Amino acid sequence: MSVVVPARDQAEHVEAALTSLTRQLDDPRELEVIVVDDGSVDGTGDIVEEMSGRFARLELVRNDTPTGVANARNTGLALARGRHVAFLDPDDWFARGHLQHLSDALEHLGVDFLRCDHVRDDHGARSVHAVPEHRRDLVLDPRDGIGPAHLTTPVDYPFVPFGLYDGRLHDEGLLGFVAGLHTAEDRAWIWRMHLHARTWAVVGGLGAFYRRGTPTSLTRVFDRRQLDVIHAYREIFLLVRREPAHERHWAKAVRQLLAMACHHLARLADVNPALAAELRDGVDVTLAIAPPEVVSATLRDLAPRRRALLLGDPTATDASRPPARADGPAPSRSSR
Repeated sequence: MSVVVPARDQAEHVEAALTSLTRQLDDPRELEVIVVDDGSVDGTGDIVEEMSGRFARLELVRNDTPTGVANARNTGLALARGRHVAFLDPDDWFARGHLQHLSDALEHLGVDFLRCDHVRDDHGARSVHAVPEHRRDLVLDPRDGIGPAHLTTPVDYPFVPFGLYDGRLHDEGLLGFVAGLHTAEDRAWIWRMHLHARTWAVVGGLGAFYRRGTPTSLTRVFDRRQLDVIHAYREIFLLVRREPAHERHWAKAVRQLLAMACHHLARLADVNPALAAELRDGVDVTLAIAPPEVVSATLRDLAPRRRALLLGDPTATDASRPPARADGPAPSRSSR
């Protein structure tokens, strides 16, 4: 098994994350750990290097300057030699035997990939977050995990580390991430998996822990990296558009983009209005890829508050007000 760990300025947590990996497999010699130190300036790489003696195989790659989490994971994937591939973020951790449990299930079920629930740790307060799929320990069709549009489905659960993946998916071009993305890199990734993998399953067990609210979390930044959501959804829209069999997924893709855009606009509107305006323009351009009738129907269903965020008009809260052109996506910022 190969575990890819992208790390940037995680000196506070990386030792705990890697320590958790020493307790994963029945035979620790079967574990390969690849850490990509993505331009850290806090000694993260030095801590990893000091821990190398605790693993049969640990490879450390040091980037002189940050390249982003997508590129860091791709670098690790290119070096991975395991039959199974896992990911771990350096501020998260796994309970003892978690990866062995997933590996046994992947072998038993014979699927391309597994997903699992996780425990969110918010400064000591813990809560369980489940994969939005009630069928457990069964072989499933990944495409059934995309829709319907109005429900929370597995493509709304993009957390990369909470699962295990057959290594052949990387050979088939499915495990990689859109190059250059610093945020939202998991969105296009989970869509590609569900559109093109053959089989998947969800297994029980609470062995994955997600540390929320760390100072280095990208959810706390308000800079141009948040615009990566546009690039991610452009890739998703192109994935859906390429094959006629995927047309039934347009409503889900459009609805998800608008929900993500509203989430970011609510955060950016006051602290960085220029960036919020750029995000709105990016949403307009991306929506132009989708069928106009799907975009119009989805916009009509938006709550007034979300409609106002997309229009950039705090007075646009009347549900009867047309949210966009009847024949296409929301108007560009210049016409608002």
